[in-house]
Amino acid sequence: MKRKFELYCEKLFDLGLIDMKLPDMDGEKLMEMLAKLLPGMESIIITGYASPEGTIRAARQNRILGYETKLIDVDRLLSLVGEISERKRMQDQLMITDRLACVGKLAAALPTRLTIP
Repeated sequence: MKRKFELYCEKLFDLGLIDMKLPDMDGEKLMEMLAKLLPGMESIIITGYASPEGTIRAARQNRILGYETKLIDVDRLLSLVGEISERKRMQDQLMITDRLACVGKLAAALPTRLTIP
């Protein structure tokens, strides 16, 4: 588990698939740690329990986009991941568009002619 957490720290992830029952710690604690390190990361909870209190508490405190019970419906999970991926792509594109608009405004404010002494 420690190696997996170190891997999270080395990379930037947009989405985490997090099991609520882990060998070394519970998923709620892992989500708290990841939220501090990767505040933009969203998560899908995976659990073998229908509605555990820890899962509900974690969902309220973190960016939880989905909840899957075991046995996982792979088609549903892939569909959810695809939706999240598309939303992230659109958010990134909007951010780029906003930055380009700011550059355009700055360029428009520059004098049209520069005089060199």
